[in-house]
Amino acid sequence: MTHPPQILQLLSLSMKRGTYSPLLSSKRQFQYLVPVAYSLFTAVQGTYMNCRFPKFDWDNEIVVVKQSMAVILSGVIGMAGVA
Repeated sequence: MTHPPQILQLLSLSMKRGTYSPLLSSKRQFQYLVPVAYSLFTAVQGTYMNCRFPKFDWDNEIVVVKQSMAVILSGVIGMAGVA
């Protein structure tokens, strides 16, 4: 499994601080878990929307990728999830 260099650098910097407390540890866990959970939610929700609202009557690929109901709903739900 390969990791991008930025993630490895971030992990090494967080380990070098030398201060350990359970409170800092739980905050650090949330810093990693919340974005991962949101990314999984967005991926599953986008896949569901694409299956629920397919668009097969297109002349150009851009119409499916940028102008379908699934893309619009996924964008609105994603923005509402952040707010």
